[in-house]
Amino acid sequence: MTSLARRASVAALLPLFAGCPTTNEFYTFLGDDGGPVRSEMGGLVVDGDGENCGNGVDDDGDGLVDCLDETGCNGLSCGPGCVCVFGAAVETVCGDGADNDGDGDVDCADANCTSLECGVGCECRFGTRVEVSCGDLADNDGDGTIDCADLDCVEAACGDGCTCRAQRRAESGCADGRDNDGDGAIDCLDTDCEAASCGQGCTCVRGSLVESMDGCGDQNDNDLDGLIDCADPDCNELECGEGCRCTFGARDEIGCGDGIDNDLDGLTDCADPGCEGRNAGEGRRCVDGTLVERTCNDLFDNDLDGLTDCDDPDCERRSCGDFCLCVLGSPNERSCRDGRDNDFDGLVDCADPDCVEQPCAGAGGGIVCRDLTCGG
Repeated sequence: MTSLARRASVAALLPLFAGCPTTNEFYTFLGDDGGPVRSEMGGLVVDGDGENCGNGVDDDGDGLVDCLDETGCNGLSCGPGCVCVFGAAVETVCGDGADNDGDGDVDCADANCTSLECGVGCECRFGTRVEVSCGDLADNDGDGTIDCADLDCVEAACGDGCTCRAQRRAESGCADGRDNDGDGAIDCLDTDCEAASCGQGCTCVRGSLVESMDGCGDQNDNDLDGLIDCADPDCNELECGEGCRCTFGARDEIGCGDGIDNDLDGLTDCADPGCEGRNAGEGRRCVDGTLVERTCNDLFDNDLDGLTDCDDPDCERRSCGDFCLCVLGSPNERSCRDGRDNDFDGLVDCADPDCVEQPCAGAGGGIVCRDLTCGG
C-alpha cells in the first residue's frame, strides 16, 4: 500500500479510535482466559507482550518500535490525541494546538484531521479550520468572523427557520409565526420569504400569503383569506387537480380524453362544455359535445367511430398530408407539378385525374393538366 493510500485508509478509520484514553489513569484489559492483554497508563498503551506504543522504545524486542509494531499496537493509543493505525501514528485530537502524532503538522494542517472536530462548532476541512456552528454567536474557527458573517456559513442554518445568505441572517422558515432572523419581520412580511412556501399550498408574494397551484384543489383555505381553491382569485388559471383548471372562480375541465370527470360537475370529457374545442387526445378534438377526427393521415381511427382518415366525414376538406386534401371520402392530389404522389394512389402529377385543369407548368401556372399530361 502506498503512503498516500495508507493515509487515506487511516483517516477513514479514525472515528473508530476516537475514544482511546488520553489521561494519566491506569487501565488493565483482560482476555477471554482472564489474563492481561494490554495495559494503559498516561495515555500510552502496553500490549500483552510488553510493547509501550508511544515511548520510542522497542519494548518487546521484535525490532519494531511503537506504532510500527502493528501486531501489538494497531488501534492503541500512542499518546494524548494519537492512535496507532496500520503501523502509523495518527492525530485524533485536532483542536489542542499540539502535533500529537509527531509528523510536523498540527491540528487541521494534519491530513488525519480532515472532517474531524477542531473544537465546538469547528471542523477541519482542506487543511483549515471551518465554522460549522453558525448561530451560536461565537467565532468557532478563530478567523475573526462570527456566524453568518463567516463565509464558511453560506447557506448553513443559523437557527430554526434561519439560513445564512450574503453574510447575514435570512428568514427561511416562513410559516411558523416567528421572526427567525431577528430583523423584526415575521414570515411573509419578511422580504427574505418572497416566493418561498408559507405552508402547504401557500406562497409568499409581495408580503402576502397567496394560494399556490399545489393548493388549488385540496379543498383547504391555504392562505387563510376565507376563500377555498378556485373560489380564491389567486387560483385563476392554475390547475385544480389532474385535468382541471380554475377559470373565473370555477373548476374547468381540461383533461378531455381521460374518461374522468376532472372538474366534478358530473360531466366527462367531450360531454363537458368546458372541453368544447379542446384536444381530447392524439388526433381528436371535442366539437359540439362529441369526439371528432382531426388528424386525417395517420391510419388511425382517432375518434373511435370505426372510420379512418379520409373515410371519416370529420376529415372532409381537411389535410391528409402535404398537398393532400380529403374530398368526398378520398385523398385528393393538390400539387400537380412537384413530381410526387401526394395522395398515395400510385399516380403522379398530371397522371392523376385529380389534377385535371390544375396548373402543372409555366409562369404563374399558366399551363394546366389535360388528358393526363401537362398541357394536353
